[in-house]
Amino acid sequence: DELKPDLTEAMKSSPNCSREELFTFKINTAETAHQLRWHFIGSTVNNGIETIASGPGPEFGYEYEANETYYHSYCLTKDSKYRFQLKNSAGGGLGSGKYSLSYGGVTIFDSDSSEDFEDVKNHRFQVLASGVKILGKNRSFLTDVDDD
Repeated sequence: DELKPDLTEAMKSSPNCSREELFTFKINTAETAHQLRWHFIGSTVNNGIETIASGPGPEFGYEYEANETYYHSYCLTKDSKYRFQLKNSAGGGLGSGKYSLSYGGVTIFDSDSSEDFEDVKNHRFQVLASGVKILGKNRSFLTDVDDD
């Protein structure tokens, strides 16, 4: 089963966003679904940090179920930096689950269960007029979230 964000499904959750501005997180869960948490943050125009979204968990009113597919989509601002962080609260990674991150229909990251992580996986990127630039472990922004 190839993992690619379904833009039709993603657009349903962000109807006022053009395809070119749409960031999509798609996750196919496994047995560790109830232990997964994610946090998506970005830089603001005055060099601040804002939380775009977080989930799932009791504090958000929902949990992931095992062996299901979930989509989360958000409009992003060009010339801003972002960090998407996926955690397993028990340190067990994704198990046999998979996830992908895309922007404007272009895949930024596509996991494979062989690329599993133990506790935390971070993805940093910048949205430019020309596309997406993958960033390294720059800690000069987005410091309010645990690092990997």
